[in-house]
Amino acid sequence: MVDNNKDSAWHLAQINVAEARDDLNSPLLADFVAEIESINALAERSAGFVTRVDIPMEDTRVHALFGSPRTVVNLSVWDGIESLKAFVYDSRHREVMRRRSQWFQRPRQPHLALWWIRAGDVPTLEEAQARLQRVQDHGSSPAAFMFSNPEPAPS
Repeated sequence: MVDNNKDSAWHLAQINVAEARDDLNSPLLADFVAEIESINALAERSAGFVTRVDIPMEDTRVHALFGSPRTVVNLSVWDGIESLKAFVYDSRHREVMRRRSQWFQRPRQPHLALWWIRAGDVPTLEEAQARLQRVQDHGSSPAAFMFSNPEPAPS
């Protein structure tokens, strides 16, 4: 885990999930798998990055929590919404994201959840899954939200 912790009292946790079109060791996913290390390194060098929770692709908790061994999970912490948005939409990550339909099923429900955590806390996979489920079941709220309906950090 890389940690570039900032001094703010609150940080933004994010989970996003995707359902791969095939097994991760298949030729169809080879280009995606080849990009993982460089995109993670780019995130870690990005302004506002705090930490990433390393979830190995073979982690059996992913299948148990999300119902499929083909679910790919990204869980990270940022110093705020603007930093995360800059990484997602204004970096090389965007180029890779444009190819996601080649590698992943189209999501049928929200696949991203954001929530505020106290600086220094690190979310668990189980907590992140619960926050995503909350967005899927109830939409955005202060407890879990999406880019389209951001919530301010607690005061």
